[in-house]
Amino acid sequence: FMGRLGLRPGYYRAEALCQPEKVTHAARLMMDLLRWGHQADYTADELRRAKATILAARKMSRQTPEGFAFTMTLNELYGLGYDFEKTYAEKLKAVTIDDVRRVARKYITAPVICITTPKPELVDTARLREPFDAEWLKRQWATAPQHVPQRRGHTAPQ
Repeated sequence: FMGRLGLRPGYYRAEALCQPEKVTHAARLMMDLLRWGHQADYTADELRRAKATILAARKMSRQTPEGFAFTMTLNELYGLGYDFEKTYAEKLKAVTIDDVRRVARKYITAPVICITTPKPELVDTARLREPFDAEWLKRQWATAPQHVPQRRGHTAPQ
């Protein structure tokens, strides 16, 4: 999942690469994750970890002079001012769980699905039309391979 800012209006996108016989499973998993994000009751710990991740990613994107200049340019273009980064961390710190819920319910809506596969006959469109199944999603997390961590630890940037 990744977001792209834009003046009118920008977008969020999810992308997966998989074998053709797994495309329905991968697409369904992504659709259910989006639906879960729309309905979720986020916890304070999830919000804390998300903020730490966002701050770390922003700092990493500005490690080079080019990255720093690009960020300043976009901030100026979007009307935030070239020095917006000076106040960003404090603004992010002020975000509440209610803010996240409000934005998720407003912007995580019916996705546009595009499946590109060399074997379209393997796509189970009936499965993709089924309603959101939170229990199925929980089972997918529970059956994830042991070598793939279900939750990553997040460390606040220094």
